[in-house]
Amino acid sequence: MPKNSFEQSSQQHLEWVSDQVAVLFLTLGYALTAERQVLFAQALADIAQGPLELGFTKAARESTYEPRPADVRKLAGFLAEQQELGEADKAWQVAIEFVDKWVVSDHEGMFYPSQGVRSEPMPKLAQRILDVVKRTGGWGPYKWRTEKSVPFLHRDFVQEYKVWAYAESVDESKMLTPGDALKQLPGATAKLSLVARPAEPPAVPTLKKTPEPLTEIECKDRREMLKQQAAAWKSRRSK
Repeated sequence: MPKNSFEQSSQQHLEWVSDQVAVLFLTLGYALTAERQVLFAQALADIAQGPLELGFTKAARESTYEPRPADVRKLAGFLAEQQELGEADKAWQVAIEFVDKWVVSDHEGMFYPSQGVRSEPMPKLAQRILDVVKRTGGWGPYKWRTEKSVPFLHRDFVQEYKVWAYAESVDESKMLTPGDALKQLPGATAKLSLVARPAEPPAVPTLKKTPEPLTEIECKDRREMLKQQAAAWKSRRSK
């Protein structure tokens, strides 16, 4: 479509949305300034006419308060969460169609995409879909999916697809590496070795040396010392 034709079509769509906004506020009995009408229409102009017609109709029938663009978007099925879910479901369909047509297995039962004998070039899947397939078990579960496995496989695919953007934006530098984590533990050494050190043998308990018997002179001195201590103790008792 030529640029001028595209711009003309966009302008016509915006004017149609603006008219629908005016009709909606008139139906519900709310005042609407010209400036707000333009801003309201611009907030909805990215949605196609079909869904918007449904959104305006539901808003006119169900709204119990003055509507906002977000209300019409929700009724038209175009909230951020709904768009994200719709995109994930579309990605699921693309992945399944790709698997059914292009994924094969080798003699060892490993699955992989292959051009085969087709003259038609094999399409290139988005990296997001490739990452989601990898995180949910690889090509095998998709190629050999069954009626019972499909609900669980679809659930896992949608969940991984929705968190993919967040996972890719995570700053890995803020995460502790295994070595850094171990260094935080009490008593960890400053340097870590990948080679296990041999266990040191248990310490052999030191046996106390048995005292040698006293000589005759030492025995005599010991008895004399005990006599003196006994005399001193008796003298203190008599006072």
